[in-house]
Amino acid sequence: MIAIVSALKSEMRPLLEQANILQKISIGRGGVYLAEDLHFLRTGLGPQQTSEIMKWYLNQFHPLQIWNIGLAGRLNLKIPIGTVYHISQLCMSGKETLLLNTAPGRTTRLLTVIKAVAAANRREKLFRQFSCSLVDMEAYIEASLSREAGIDFRCIKIVSDSADGKAKEDFTQRLPIFSEKLAKAVRLALGNAF
Repeated sequence: MIAIVSALKSEMRPLLEQANILQKISIGRGGVYLAEDLHFLRTGLGPQQTSEIMKWYLNQFHPLQIWNIGLAGRLNLKIPIGTVYHISQLCMSGKETLLLNTAPGRTTRLLTVIKAVAAANRREKLFRQFSCSLVDMEAYIEASLSREAGIDFRCIKIVSDSADGKAKEDFTQRLPIFSEKLAKAVRLALGNAF
């Protein structure tokens, strides 16, 4: 069984709509949707909530793989918005860099932060400090907990915004289109499992 994890239900909505969901379990602000060979876990935003929901999930289930999917801001302005990346390395301040297995495709490094990046000067500082092209608020936590449980962790992101003052607006506007594009990439990476 494979678990697909995202912060928001809307990031995985196209995948959920095609899956035969047998049961839904609410977990605080998150939830898990159980299909026959797939689980869809919604963690909510941020490291704290993600940690709590992932710990609950991993106490109940032991998937063969966990795939984090979702939209991510760009720290490197040279990479195009709307591009799908397989994450090869995860970084977080004060933590060791995690190397990930990747499916074929474009790869890059991702930084997980505690607070959303919504200012150009912070974006530039983080890019210089960590040399990561993308930023999110959940993937490192999920990868770390997956490793502790002995589960292979993978990550696919689509670039949604420039991690600046327009990030929230851009994210919201692009979410429906980019979640469809992301779903196609996930299906391809999983060998059209659904």
